Amino acid sequence: MSEFRIGMTGRRTLVSPTVALALGGCQTFDGFSGRSAESPAVETALALSGVSVEGLRKKADTYERKVTAEAIEALRVNDLRKASQLFNAALKLKVASSDLHALNALTYHLMALAGDSSKFDMAEEGYKVALRFEPYARQVRGPRYQG
Repeated sequence: MSEFRIGMTGRRTLVSPTVALALGGCQTFDGFSGRSAESPAVETALALSGVSVEGLRKKADTYERKVTAEAIEALRVNDLRKASQLFNAALKLKVASSDLHALNALTYHLMALAGDSSKFDMAEEGYKVALRFEPYARQVRGPRYQG
């Protein structure tokens, strides 16, 4: 798997393919595609199950990356409130990170799908911000985007 390089525009990251997998089941903000009987939280946990959070922690050479590793772990175990707090803390340290904005948006998206519909607007804005920083980001547009 590729090297841990969160927020380094134009470079492959470990998180980008992870988010692409998690978002691959999303077709619209109305929810997941229905291709699976699993809930969005279960689909996300499955998509993140191959991510070694311990490996991310070991490679985390900055405070922002350490916080991001903890946020990914919280997301993996469906602790959405904690994941959101941690992604927002990481974004304060690295505001121009497309990956962080995409992961934060995914967290808001999952919160909305879990019943807090007020988070849909925040998720949509987060995805848009991620695309502003990296317009062709597969992790936001999805794996089928060919543009």
